[in-house]
Amino acid sequence: MKNISSLVALLFSPCVLAAHPLSDTVILGGFGSVSAAKSDNTTPLFRNREITDDWCYDCDSTLGLQLDWRISPALRTSFQLAKRPQDHYSDPEWEWVYAAYEVNALTIKAGRLRLPLFLMSEYYYVSYAYPWFRPPQDVYDATLGITSYDGISFTWNGWLSDQVTTSVTAHYGLPDQGTFGVVGGQLKLDSDYTAGLSLQFYFDDSTVNASYLRSEAKQTAIMTIPSSDQTVTEQSKETFDIFSVGIEQFWGPVRLLSEGLLSRDLYANWYVSLDYHWQSLTPYVTYSQQRRDRDSESYLLGLRYTLNQHLAVNAEWQYIDAKRVNRNGSFTAPPTSSSQEDVNLFTLGLSFQF
Repeated sequence: MKNISSLVALLFSPCVLAAHPLSDTVILGGFGSVSAAKSDNTTPLFRNREITDDWCYDCDSTLGLQLDWRISPALRTSFQLAKRPQDHYSDPEWEWVYAAYEVNALTIKAGRLRLPLFLMSEYYYVSYAYPWFRPPQDVYDATLGITSYDGISFTWNGWLSDQVTTSVTAHYGLPDQGTFGVVGGQLKLDSDYTAGLSLQFYFDDSTVNASYLRSEAKQTAIMTIPSSDQTVTEQSKETFDIFSVGIEQFWGPVRLLSEGLLSRDLYANWYVSLDYHWQSLTPYVTYSQQRRDRDSESYLLGLRYTLNQHLAVNAEWQYIDAKRVNRNGSFTAPPTSSSQEDVNLFTLGLSFQF
């Protein structure tokens, strides 16, 4: 579906840049990011971004708009239209479109919903909302870029004690299908269902997340033989069980962020990150690993300068080691030789919200 007309119509609404409510019940906002990124390796880096040793000015480009409408005290709707890094501006995607009904501590949502897998799933494409320019790709990029589902969710919010609140979400996704680019070809997934449970615990200075996702799908791999133009097609029925855990902990101006993603035969990925907030500056350091299906480790140093409540600039250096020449790590294709197993990535990014 071509959604450019919807995107342009919202983008040039006279109320957007002022970021004021359109009425007492309707709020319109937006977000985006652009960058200049370059590596020192010819092999493309990061799924859906494809960064190489040529300067790229649109590999991270994101633009999104969100409309929230409070229909009644109990009923509301939300719409988010986004041009993600892998999309053309002429063909953005509806990241979510849902109606929510609130009954006491219970919220029921139906429609296209965000997959509640990570600490920052709810604002995955809002670069301004997290310290880095990109969320750690070893974890957030491991699920083929799948960030939403069509279905229903039930969320209960309550107090466990005077100091601890919790949010429990059970969700169910309808059958769906998608085609994804993988190393050496394409992967088609036809899911029978997606179901899961997500728990968040909120303390005074910390947040803990634990999520479980299960999906059954028919998997079709269409792979190209490197030495010829021939393709090989393999089909299988798979059951995916995915677990994720994460913590966000504050000690005054210092913040710890860490998450892990685990799935049998697929993932054993994790990262740990520290940042220090000093006035408008936030330096940060991140270490991450990928294991099992991929094999790599990454070191990232960055500095964020927050100009105001709408605009921030990030400068980052990241070193990634693919570990073994036959395992692609964060590359979108296997490195051609042992001399190309590692990569230095430089990024200057601008993120905004309005």
